[in-house]
Amino acid sequence: MEFHFDLTEEPWIPAVALKDNQDSEYNLRDIILQAHNLSEIYCSSPLVSVSLYRLLLAILHRCCPLQSQREWYHLWEQGCFPENGVGNYLRSFKDRFDLFSDTHPFYQTADLELDTRDGLNRLATELASGNNATLFDHTLDSSPISYSPAQAARLVAACQSYSFAGLLRRTARLKGEEFYWQNSYNSVLLPGTTIWLTGNSLFETLMLNFIPSRNDPVNNDDLPPWERDRPYDDRARIAAGKPVSPPTRGPVDRLTWQSRLLRLLPERENNITSVRYVYFTQGRSPDVTPNTFDPMQTYYQDEKRGWLVFRLSREKAIWRDAQALLGLDTPAKKTPDAYNLVSGLIQTERIHRDRRYSLHVAGLASDQAKVYLWRHDRLNLPAALLVDPDLIERLEVLLREAEDTEWKSANSRCLGVAKQLYLAMKAVCELYLAPDCRDIQGKTQEGRQPDPENVSNLLKTLDPRRAYWSRLEPHFQTLLLNLAGSPADIQAACERWRDAVEQEAKCAFEEALTGLGNRTRAIQAAARVHTRFTVASR
Repeated sequence: MEFHFDLTEEPWIPAVALKDNQDSEYNLRDIILQAHNLSEIYCSSPLVSVSLYRLLLAILHRCCPLQSQREWYHLWEQGCFPENGVGNYLRSFKDRFDLFSDTHPFYQTADLELDTRDGLNRLATELASGNNATLFDHTLDSSPISYSPAQAARLVAACQSYSFAGLLRRTARLKGEEFYWQNSYNSVLLPGTTIWLTGNSLFETLMLNFIPSRNDPVNNDDLPPWERDRPYDDRARIAAGKPVSPPTRGPVDRLTWQSRLLRLLPERENNITSVRYVYFTQGRSPDVTPNTFDPMQTYYQDEKRGWLVFRLSREKAIWRDAQALLGLDTPAKKTPDAYNLVSGLIQTERIHRDRRYSLHVAGLASDQAKVYLWRHDRLNLPAALLVDPDLIERLEVLLREAEDTEWKSANSRCLGVAKQLYLAMKAVCELYLAPDCRDIQGKTQEGRQPDPENVSNLLKTLDPRRAYWSRLEPHFQTLLLNLAGSPADIQAACERWRDAVEQEAKCAFEEALTGLGNRTRAIQAAARVHTRFTVASR
C-alpha cells in the first residue's frame, strides 16, 4: 500500500493570519509566500514552533540566498519572498518533501529497520513516553494514539531538535548493515534555550533571523538533508568510547541537524491515513567542536569548562536573566546572530534604535532526561537594548538591586531587595516560633531558639519572593520599553522601576504575613521586624 503526504502541497504548519487573527494550517509553499499576511507560527508546544521556524529559515537560505546586508535590506524592502525563487526550489525537491516517500521520506531514513517499534509519542519530549514524567499529557506506551500526517510531520521536525539522551539498547539495520546503540544523546538544541526576534508579520520575523551567509550558494557543502542523497551517512559512530559525527558545515546544516534516525509507519483505516508507530534510534550526535555555536542560542565562557550554552532555570523566569541574553559578542559571551544583523541596521540607519521588537526565548528546564517544565517567554524591547552595552550594563545593575544578591560597595554591605525580603520573613518566622529568640534590636539572644527545620518549613510556605517576582514582571516590561530614549527619559524609567521594586516588596511581604493569621504572637512577631525594603543605590 502506497502512502504520500506532500509537505509542499498539504497544510500542516499552524499560523495566525494578520487580518482576522484566525489560525489555520499552511503548506510549505504558502506559509513562505504568504508570510507577509501572517502574524506568527503558533503551536501548542513551543518546541514544535521553534523547530518549524528553523526549518523555514533553512529553506530560505537555499531558495533566497543572501550574501550581504545590502541584499538582505533589498529583500526586506520588497516586503515578501519571491514567488519564482520559492516555487522553483520547492518543485525541484518536491519528492524529498514527501513525508511517506519510499526513497527519501522527509527528515527520515527510508531503509531503517528495527525489531521494535515505538509509539509516535516517543518523538515528543513533552509527552509521556518511557520514563518521562507525565507533566503535559497522559499518553500510554501500551496504547499509542493515532496522529494525522500533519501532526506526525510536526513531531518529526521537533524530534530532530529536541530529544533527550537516555538508555536506548537497540539494534537497527540500515541497508542490511546492523548497528547497536546502548544510549541516545541529546539533540542539537538541548539543553539550551532558543532565541529569536519577531516583527510585525511572519515575513519580518523570518527576515530578522535570516542572516546573510558568505558561503557560495552553488559550490557549497552546507546542505539540508533533503538535498543529500545519503544524509544518514552523518550518523554518529563510536570512536574511543564517544559518539562522533561530522562537524557543522554551516548555518543550514545546523538548522536541520538530524539527531535521530526515524521512519514513520503509516497505516490506513476507512480510507484515512494515520500514524501510530515509528522506528526510532540514534542519529547524528551534537557537534562538540570548540567554538561551534548555534545561530539562535546564547553562550558564555566558563573558566574551567569552556563555552557553555545559556539554560533555563526552574526557579527563575527568563526576564530576570535578561542582561545575560542581550548584547553583541564579547570574548566571554556569544549571542544570537540576529543581534549583529540588528546592530548593522542601526549603524546604517536602516532602522531606528527606538524600533520595538519582541525577543522570544523558548526551551526546557531539565536535569539530564528529567523534564521539569518548558517555557516560552517574550520580552518587548527597543532595538537598541539588544546591542547597546551601556544600556545592558544599566539593566544589569537594576536587576542586581532587585535580586536575591549581596555585594560590597564603599566598604558597606549591600543587599538586593529580594534578599532583604527573605531575611525579613525569616526573622518573622523565627519570632513567631520562639518570641524570645531575639532582643528588641533584632539581635539573636541566648534564650530558646526555634527549630531550624520548623523555620525552614514555615518560610517555604510564607516565602514572599514568589509574589514579589510575579508582581514585578509587568513593571520590568515597562522598563524595557523606556530604556532607549533621552538620558532624562532613561533616568526617569530607572527611578520608576526602583519605586516599583520597593513598593512590590512591601506589598508581597504584607500579603505573606496574612498566612500567619491574626493571633497575638503573629502580630507581635511582624511588629518587631524592620519592613522597609530599600534599593541599595538610593
